[in-house]
Amino acid sequence: MHWTNRVNSSLFLILVIAAMTVIGPACAALAEGVRQPQPKQRLALLDPEGTTFQLYEGLTLLINNQDNKAFNLNLDVRDLNLFETGPREILFKVYDPQGKAVVREVIPDDGVTSPASLSPTGGWDHEAWYYIHDYNRGGTPMLRWSAMTSLDRLAATPVRTFETKIPASGKGMYRVVLVGVRDHVVTVKIDQKLPWAAGGNPFFIHPVGDFLRHRFVYVPRGATSLMMSVVEHDRPRTTRFILRDQENKVLIDGNTSATTVTYVEIKPDKPGEWDDKVFSLEIPDASNQCMVQMAFAVPKHEGISRPWPNIAAQAYFASDVATARALQGGAIYHDGQTFWQPSQVRLHDWLKKLTPADFEVKGEDGKAIQPVSHTNERRTFFTYDIKPNRNAEFYPLNGVHEQPPLSDTIMFSYDLHHQRQALNVAIRDVAAGLRLIGPGDHVMDTTWRGMANLAYEFGTYRFHWWRPASKLLHEKDTPEEVKEILRDAVLNAGDRLAFCDNWERVNGNAFVTVLCGLRYVYAGTGDKLNEQLFNTFYDRFTHGGFGQRVGLGASGAIQEEFAYDNHYGSYPTKTLDAVARDFQDPKFIEMRDNLLNFYSYVRNNEVAACPWSARTSHNPDYPAPTEGPYTLKCLGGPDLTASVNNANEFFAARRKNYYIVSYHGRITPKWEGDSFRGQMGWSGGVLCQFVVPGKGTVLASTIDPPGYGTNMHPSQWRTFRINSIVGETADGKPLIGADCEHPDAKLIGNTASGSGEVRDSSVHASRSYTYNADHVLVQASLHMTDDDESLNFWFKSPFRGQIAQAWEMIPFVAKGATVKVLNAGGVEAGVLTETLIEGQTVVIDRGGYGVRIELEKPMKIKRGAGDTVMIQLIAETPLGPRDDKTKPNVEDAAIKYKLVPFGG
Repeated sequence: MHWTNRVNSSLFLILVIAAMTVIGPACAALAEGVRQPQPKQRLALLDPEGTTFQLYEGLTLLINNQDNKAFNLNLDVRDLNLFETGPREILFKVYDPQGKAVVREVIPDDGVTSPASLSPTGGWDHEAWYYIHDYNRGGTPMLRWSAMTSLDRLAATPVRTFETKIPASGKGMYRVVLVGVRDHVVTVKIDQKLPWAAGGNPFFIHPVGDFLRHRFVYVPRGATSLMMSVVEHDRPRTTRFILRDQENKVLIDGNTSATTVTYVEIKPDKPGEWDDKVFSLEIPDASNQCMVQMAFAVPKHEGISRPWPNIAAQAYFASDVATARALQGGAIYHDGQTFWQPSQVRLHDWLKKLTPADFEVKGEDGKAIQPVSHTNERRTFFTYDIKPNRNAEFYPLNGVHEQPPLSDTIMFSYDLHHQRQALNVAIRDVAAGLRLIGPGDHVMDTTWRGMANLAYEFGTYRFHWWRPASKLLHEKDTPEEVKEILRDAVLNAGDRLAFCDNWERVNGNAFVTVLCGLRYVYAGTGDKLNEQLFNTFYDRFTHGGFGQRVGLGASGAIQEEFAYDNHYGSYPTKTLDAVARDFQDPKFIEMRDNLLNFYSYVRNNEVAACPWSARTSHNPDYPAPTEGPYTLKCLGGPDLTASVNNANEFFAARRKNYYIVSYHGRITPKWEGDSFRGQMGWSGGVLCQFVVPGKGTVLASTIDPPGYGTNMHPSQWRTFRINSIVGETADGKPLIGADCEHPDAKLIGNTASGSGEVRDSSVHASRSYTYNADHVLVQASLHMTDDDESLNFWFKSPFRGQIAQAWEMIPFVAKGATVKVLNAGGVEAGVLTETLIEGQTVVIDRGGYGVRIELEKPMKIKRGAGDTVMIQLIAETPLGPRDDKTKPNVEDAAIKYKLVPFGG
């Protein structure tokens, strides 16, 4: 016993040391060169002279300093240490009126890094899902949302104080950028009583207290609509909000009583009607029970060489009309245009000095040419046909999904021709792209209700100017003045990009492009802090530092809160390939190769055999390699038995006459599947595909496009096309054994096995595959839950362990297939129909090749509605509650059979 304790303690110590070797260097790198204050830990009331905000994801302050005063900016930082996993820092920046960062720091984590929340991701959207789901299903969330920032709790939370002297660097508008996570609550105090306004970064502003009781908002010129969202998670919802125009006319009189997220959009009666006006917002009972997002849709500027959605400027809330008007919501009006960053104005003024001839790109004959469409390997883009070039080698950062900007294609081949006119076009194009960045250092967008996931909009998924800007910064022909401006712009926006780790985590295919963008940022700026931010982001992305199910998964694929995704998860193959080619960076080469290796195991070239797919059922959107190490394993080759990337989630085996894949890993959280059309992926050892190499697929578990649980609600189990024990429990609930994760999945010798608790049921499911030379032995069974003894105390339901009906479901590819049933003597008993027939062998023949399902004993069999073989384990029998002396029938739900291929 003592020896066991010592072993467990030693194992724990080993795990701690291993974790520190991964996370420790990242945290140390992040801290290097960054101010390390010695804050005093104290318990105190909130500073009555300060204003307190919870960061969702951050906050931008605009300070009106027309007298060019030096001033003190004090921050009281409280960390709730509730939602996040591991260390979380705060980006803290202060810009002078010229756009220079007079403060550029990362406030370190408070040191409390042990995980508390088991929720896989962060961000307001995930939080909203949780609260809406719980309330709408008649439940009560574990935490009252407003309690997290109640004054008494905050007063009892340790506080760290950061005091910063901001030098007088010119009169005008100073910007303060704070970006963190919802665990961060920050009290801001500006000691010179300078007037200021605050806005969300990028979306919601969540003040603690009555900050929003009465505020004033400036409307930027050209605004075409106002979009406003008010979120109140607690019940009952009581928030009322009133928006008035400059003439005191009520534009919006709304409340949150009907819905958690109340969205309102209004438009002016005619263009320009709102220009330079100041609206007032009143939330009479404002306190920390609600948060607000407000943005103005503004016209896109000209000159962007690729499609881009409309842009939206976040509203800034001031205490009076004069302050709102003086700060202009962060807008900078210059040459009759609207800018948001001083660097944008500087680039604009530099470009003005050039003549039209300076942008006239010439072909080999010396005549002016225009960009032309070019295609290579399904990648279509626009480029100048300047000789020489590398058009055939150009790799867009997001494949065919987003058109790369012209500057990207120009700079890809610029070192071959050095045509200065083309360089000028590239500078102009990058300048146009950078004008999409607003006063909060992030891209402005109106993708969804004035809000957007910045991983999509700011990572290389859509914002493709990181790469050409990086190349311009290293190109000797780029004028030094331009390099200085570009470096400021890329450095400042790149700092913000490194903190896109909130809502951005929800979509793995986009979240990885934040990491890719950061690689170009630090390559372009050569800045030490940018490099440290990249390295920290990389370590957290690849080692689970952003939370469970976030970032690079154990099997080598990109995961997200929905779990793995077959289709969207393949997008990063192109992006990672482009970055790997550009830098020959071992980090990206390894990620790309592991991802390609993953898909070489799980992809099927005939059907979308991906029942584990979290969101979509489509096959990966890239051509399947036909040669090399990442050729699809199902096409044939030497024998193999593998746990894919040694993760014990996907298992695969190949022999001369068969190839098989099963999945035993994580799937979409139950509450999230319930929030969509149905369960968005299956596990539990589900057989994904069974292939006769060189011939075709015989068995395949599939789900309906377009995914998101379509036709996958548990109640629809009869029409499923998945491999699982299915049926109903005695209390009338659907039973799907594949709605289960296998934490004990393993590969021992030539047997892959796993087991786990079936969701929304008190049964435990097991499934194993033994890979023999000429067949696969399959075993599946149900049992009482592993924790049955304690359940006898805690859960006394008389229905536990009682199964009303159970079937082993085996999906087959119906195209060209005949399915016959043979009796115990091997004689044909009939064709498989929807009528039960007794047999011991099912023969699925797809025209000379197929599989024999050989049962251990004769059983009743029928054809299911979804082209499935349905083997009866427990007959359909209405069961009532059992008494304590009656043995539950769950153990009867067991089966053993062989999958014997033929025709290979």
